[in-house]
Amino acid sequence: MQTAIIDLHVHLDGSIPLRTAGKLLHRLGLHREWDEAALRRNMQAPEDCPDLNAYLSVFDLPLRLMQSREGIEAVSYAFHELLAQQGLLYAEPRFAPSGLTGQGLRQEEALQSALRGRERYYREHPDSVLHSGFLLCAMRGDSRENARENTECFELAAEYLGRGVLGVDLAGAEALYPTERYRELFERAAKLGLPYTIHAGEAAGEESIRAALSFQPQRIGHGIRAAESPELLRELAARQIPLELCPSSNLQTRIFPELSTFPLRMLYGQGVKLTVNTDNMTVSNTSLSRELSLLRIYCGLDLRMERTLLENAADSIFAGEEERVRLRDAVAALPWERETVFR
Repeated sequence: MQTAIIDLHVHLDGSIPLRTAGKLLHRLGLHREWDEAALRRNMQAPEDCPDLNAYLSVFDLPLRLMQSREGIEAVSYAFHELLAQQGLLYAEPRFAPSGLTGQGLRQEEALQSALRGRERYYREHPDSVLHSGFLLCAMRGDSRENARENTECFELAAEYLGRGVLGVDLAGAEALYPTERYRELFERAAKLGLPYTIHAGEAAGEESIRAALSFQPQRIGHGIRAAESPELLRELAARQIPLELCPSSNLQTRIFPELSTFPLRMLYGQGVKLTVNTDNMTVSNTSLSRELSLLRIYCGLDLRMERTLLENAADSIFAGEEERVRLRDAVAALPWERETVFR
C-alpha cells in the first residue's frame, strides 16, 4: 500500500535529481569535471554531518545550478516529474527566490521560471494526480539587504498567491539568527493574507519554537526540539499547530544520535499534530516512502499512527478546502485494514 502521498516540507534546491544536475552542468560546460560520484559527494550530505550549518553547505552546488531561467525551470520540471513517479498526490515545494539572483535575475524572474517548469510538467502530463504549489522562503540574516529581500519575497508571494504560490516560510541558519528577530516580517505576512510556516526548533530549541508560535503560524517546520519541553508540548497539543517532521535530515544534523531516539511515539502520545516529510530528497538521499519505512523500522510507527499522520497532512495543506477533501478521500480510500502489507 502506497501511503507516501503528501509532502508538506520539501526544498526544491535540496531535491534536484542527480541526472538533472548532470545535464545542467553539461550546459554550463562543466560536464567533464562531474561524474555521478562527484555529484553525490557535492549534493548529498554525509550521514555523519556535524551540524545544521555543515548540512546547509551542501546546497552550494544546487544553488549554482539554479542561477538562470533555464536552470530553475529544468529543476522545477524534474522535481515534479520525480514526485509523480514516486506516487505523490500533493506537495508544497519551497525555495528562496533571493538565493537565485546571483547572476542578475530578479526574484520575480526566478519565481516565474519555477512556475514555468511546473506549468510545463502539467501541460505534458494533463492526467497527473500530483497537485503542487510553491512556498517562498525568506532567509535568516542580519543585513539591510537581507531585510529588503525578505520583504520583497513576501510581497511577491502575495502577488502570486493562488497562481502557483501557496504561502511563505522562513529558513536558514536558525542558531545564528534567532526567530524572534523576524516578528515584523511575519506581521507583514499576516497583513498580506499569506499562509505561513516557520522553520523553528531544529538548530535552536524551545525559545525558537515559542517565538514562532507567537507569530501565529499555520505550521512549524521541524519543531522537533519541542520534545525537550513538556510545557511546550502541551501548548502545541492544545493549539494543534502541525509540526513538519523530517527525520533523516534531523539525524544528519546531529539533533539525534540515531533514528531509534527520534521521539515520534512520545510526541504522538502527547497529542501533538504531526506530519512526516522529506526536507531535501537529494541532500538527504531519501524519499517520503523511505522516511515512513525508517519510522516503521526504528520508531514503532504503526498503521493507526500512520493513518493519523496522513490525515494530519491532508488537514494542514495551504491549498484550500477542495484539495483537502480530495486528499482526505484519498487517505480514507487506502486499504487500512491490510496491516500485513507493512511487514
